[in-house]
Amino acid sequence: MKKRWLCCGLLSAVLVLASCDASDDTDETFEISYDGGGTTLFTGGSLQLHAVLDGCAVAADWQTSDAAVATVDAGLLRGIKSGVVTISAVSGEKSASVDVFVAGLKSRPSAVGDIVFDDGTAVAYSEHLRFSQQVKAKAVGVVYTTTGGIKAVSKKAPDKAVVCQRGAGSWNDTRQQYYHSSREAYDFVSGISGSWSMPSVADMQRISSAFGIVERSLAVCEGRVLHYTSDSRNLYWTSDGTLAEWDNTADCGESYTVDILTGKQVLCNNFQSRHSVLAVKAY
Repeated sequence: MKKRWLCCGLLSAVLVLASCDASDDTDETFEISYDGGGTTLFTGGSLQLHAVLDGCAVAADWQTSDAAVATVDAGLLRGIKSGVVTISAVSGEKSASVDVFVAGLKSRPSAVGDIVFDDGTAVAYSEHLRFSQQVKAKAVGVVYTTTGGIKAVSKKAPDKAVVCQRGAGSWNDTRQQYYHSSREAYDFVSGISGSWSMPSVADMQRISSAFGIVERSLAVCEGRVLHYTSDSRNLYWTSDGTLAEWDNTADCGESYTVDILTGKQVLCNNFQSRHSVLAVKAY
């Protein structure tokens, strides 16, 4: 029996199989095939599986090891509740199986590490999660605190560190641009808009304290990396600081950064300081 691991897809899938060739003399290969590979089946979702012999769909008898977690009928897999089950297909003397992970979809985020989607739903972090590219594209952030309300950090961020420098004419992704809009909606990165804002010192310290699970969840949805080998990149700008003399000739005033690895607050008054930046949002 051949066995594979599968985190199934949210939507019913259509699989295009290779054309059959009865004259093919190669060794017969029997397996369970599915669309999207390494995706996630949420509770209430479905996915069509196929029994495939040498690239051709064949009839098979299907079984699930736990119908309370997922059912399968004629290859149609349906997620019932969170858990792992083994789905088996038997055709003649051939058999194959896959381990299936079903993830519970939350109506809204509720715990640190939850991955949040663009419609406000969420899923708890699990080492078994393997999202399809379609699902990854719908993920927008990860919850880093539930203290005083639920807040998430965006999975997107600038590719380069942000520089605080002189001159309004040269504010190309620089901190002054973020500072003035830090308490309002802003578009500091393509694809981030609406109510995302720059984190405060307290926000950054909470992200730091939840650093491990937040970064693991970000990795699941191919989000940004939070820590770097360069020490300066591990310092993140915050919305806390003085707004003194923000004009074309003045320095950036005094602003606070936070080391994401230690949570230490650092005062920055060097107008050429180069640090990273995140976006956060309340849910």
